[in-house]
Amino acid sequence: MFQLGTIVERFYGLTRYAFILLVSTVGASFASLWLDPSNQPSVGASGMIFGLFGAMVIAGKRMPVQYGQVLGYLALNLVIGFTVPNVDWHAHVGGLLGGGMAAVVLRAFPKRPVYQSWE
Repeated sequence: MFQLGTIVERFYGLTRYAFILLVSTVGASFASLWLDPSNQPSVGASGMIFGLFGAMVIAGKRMPVQYGQVLGYLALNLVIGFTVPNVDWHAHVGGLLGGGMAAVVLRAFPKRPVYQSWE
């Protein structure tokens, strides 16, 4: 969270970063609630972290990271989520999609430049 969050926050800014986290969390929670059996508990922030990956994928090579490594790390984590028992992969995918959708929405509203007043 610290490494990914720092990169995403610096790229998008604090308010947009908070928006990505919120949409990722809601997407992960909704997917977990909707797709998991009703008697299966789910705890953690991993869906939100996958949302950061989704935002990074949408930003693409505009973000100052090794894009291939990001995709490789994402793929590895998805494989682990699908193969290790008792991991809520529904929340991971929901968070990934939520973060990606939040980044697409943010692309439609570019950052406005901040003007300084000389008064």
